[in-house]
Amino acid sequence: MGISLQGKWAAFAAMAVAATATAASAAMITNGNFAGNASSYSIWPGYDGNGNPGAPQDWGTNNNTAGVNGVDTGFYSARGAPFSPQNFTGDFAFLQNAGTALYAYFTVTPGQTYTITYQDALRYNDPRSTPGLVLSAYVENGAIGSPTLFTNNTTPGSTGFQNESFTYTAGTSTIDTIVFQNATAGNAGTLDFTNVSYAAVPEPAALGLFALGGLGLMLVRRKRA
Repeated sequence: MGISLQGKWAAFAAMAVAATATAASAAMITNGNFAGNASSYSIWPGYDGNGNPGAPQDWGTNNNTAGVNGVDTGFYSARGAPFSPQNFTGDFAFLQNAGTALYAYFTVTPGQTYTITYQDALRYNDPRSTPGLVLSAYVENGAIGSPTLFTNNTTPGSTGFQNESFTYTAGTSTIDTIVFQNATAGNAGTLDFTNVSYAAVPEPAALGLFALGGLGLMLVRRKRA
């Protein structure tokens, strides 16, 4: 028994929508929400326990003035600690002092365009953390120290987390590095960030497929009406 033209349109539309949704789905960069890091008050909250002061699990750092605050570290304002906003119930990394950086690796397809999303804020209850501090998020083409593909500088305006994003195109490597650095000049305060994820941007052909799929769904619905 053959499939009707209406049925074919419906199947094509469903496949087109599914293919485009898959291409655009976001993936959390490993431990990009910093959950589950044990507290270590002897060095910094978020200490990974593997000889890297300040570095949360699956991240690297260039010094020991980085770390993690939040509900899973025990360093949280609702529990008496001073640095976490009362209205934020997750974990987040901090970069204390100018030049401090944290970095992580993620897999990419060479030549593919990606959107990086994250949240950032000024450190709560830190008199040095005032508007004007610069958080630099940049992507390197390969392992840490490779050439920079794109840099996104932001200046968080409050201690409440705000959404940030940028789009870049991967180079020749299948692994890129995302780096977050306190890029403020002088004796800077502390910047926070969390919920770091990335998603492939659909190619024009995929967008065309999505448009055809949408047209197919419209025709199917009109036929049924």
